[in-house]
Amino acid sequence: MSIFRRTFICLLLVSSLLGGSIVNADTSLPSASDHWSDTLKQWASENGIIEGYSDGSFQPDKLISEAEFLKVLYEAFDNGLLRNAETDGTIKSRIDTLYKFAKEWNHPVVGTASSKLRTKPITYAQAAAIIASANGVHFEGQNNLIYLIGHGMVHSDSASLSTFKSDSPLTRAEAIQWIRQLTVAGMMSIQERPKSLSKRSMLPSLVNAPKPLPLFSTQPLAKDDFDLIGSDTQSVLKLWDSKASVDARFGKPQGISFGLSPYPSFSVKYNKVDLIGLWSISNDDEYTDTNQNFSTSKGIIVGKSTLRDVLLQYGTAGYLSPGRAYLFYEQAEDESYFSLDPFFQDTPINNRNQTYGFAFFFDEETLKVDLIMSFWLPVVSGEN
Repeated sequence: MSIFRRTFICLLLVSSLLGGSIVNADTSLPSASDHWSDTLKQWASENGIIEGYSDGSFQPDKLISEAEFLKVLYEAFDNGLLRNAETDGTIKSRIDTLYKFAKEWNHPVVGTASSKLRTKPITYAQAAAIIASANGVHFEGQNNLIYLIGHGMVHSDSASLSTFKSDSPLTRAEAIQWIRQLTVAGMMSIQERPKSLSKRSMLPSLVNAPKPLPLFSTQPLAKDDFDLIGSDTQSVLKLWDSKASVDARFGKPQGISFGLSPYPSFSVKYNKVDLIGLWSISNDDEYTDTNQNFSTSKGIIVGKSTLRDVLLQYGTAGYLSPGRAYLFYEQAEDESYFSLDPFFQDTPINNRNQTYGFAFFFDEETLKVDLIMSFWLPVVSGEN
């Protein structure tokens, strides 16, 4: 897919996100209840991972069964799995479908042997075995936990062999917390577990295990952080640079594609008075100037920097679904920028003309940055 089409798709996704949608009353979760999991609950609801009960409650402290855990795990990384599967819509049919997928993927579930076990509370150890298998490895016992800890896939309170609560049952809130940790750790999809045991050499060293990332962190930005930095001072591209200035330094663009003006190393979108309101860069081979090594002001480079690099530099709050991060900032009167992330459907935008953002796309296989886009909100929404 070309850089222009990908950037255009990115623009559509950002516009869709900003437009919001109405959640059906029978599946939406209640407003904040001062429970520690409220932000997680909203994140999970908007991503279609979990639903409230028929009475509108979420019951975060209720123990979660193996069937429910499979549902939140599979929906988190294969969104629409149940919706697209052939079921008659009944709860039994949906559960049977979950276990059908679990069998096909060779995941170690106990509910396959007995349907009664499907509704029993799942323990941390059982959940760890299923999660490890969904990452495409086949370990047993404590090795499942070593694999997850070594890849930053267990939240901070349980990120060691001594503090992990193997035999404790998992609550609904704790399950979502774990799913969120998997997301920011870089899990992208559900994989099949190999038939044979994986080699012990695949187990990471716990000595060098990465520290689990916070679930919804933010980092401050300054005005210059929205610049695209080249190899010299003449190669710095700023929002609000004029088309005449950009053409003088980089040559005239080769026409317009999907509303974007393509240059040898990047693409831009001008506002109605020919000032840059958006720039985009990718590791796409359509770019002809390979001598320029552009990065963000925080050192993020397409094709080289990883998901973890981005989350460390920009925070995790804007990374709300696997593979894509959208970050929104509003400029204050003192010209500082405060984050609007995590950006949920009810997140207010008080001043659209002072709202800016970043979008990052990541390669599913390598977790490296595939596309970066910096923008002024009115240009994305076509208002200016």
